[in-house]
Amino acid sequence: MEMKIYGAYGSNINLEQMACRCPYADVYKVGYINGYRLTFRSGGFANIEKSEGDRVPVLLWIITEQCEEALDHYEGYPSFYIKQDIPVEIDDGKDMVDAMFYIMDDKHCRKMRPPTEYYYRGIERGYEANGMPTEELKAAFERCIAEIDKESAENYINSLN
Repeated sequence: MEMKIYGAYGSNINLEQMACRCPYADVYKVGYINGYRLTFRSGGFANIEKSEGDRVPVLLWIITEQCEEALDHYEGYPSFYIKQDIPVEIDDGKDMVDAMFYIMDDKHCRKMRPPTEYYYRGIERGYEANGMPTEELKAAFERCIAEIDKESAENYINSLN
């Protein structure tokens, strides 16, 4: 049976949710992807986007082919999320490992959308259960709200013209 390393940055960090989606997956390690930032986009779902100087904490899983098929279905692959291999810094920067990530397809990334409280809290519980720092999660939410407020203000100003 072929195994693969999968990197989670959103709801699949939540241990209970992943146990339901992928009962044969095993937590491998916590790591960081450098040069990316966490965002909330279409539908209020988590995404990672290239961003120089930023880094995102991720939870690495060892998954089976059966797990990958379940994740493909859950993530809406290949129409909503696509797959990409990204190097992950592990063991306090002493080592790197490539992991497969689901990244939102560009056509769904046009607008920031806030996550539901249920979705956000599920991710937050996953961060906490895995000893991951929640600062990037909170920053992603704050960036999302600021972007939406800016967009709303611009739309209002444009409606006056």
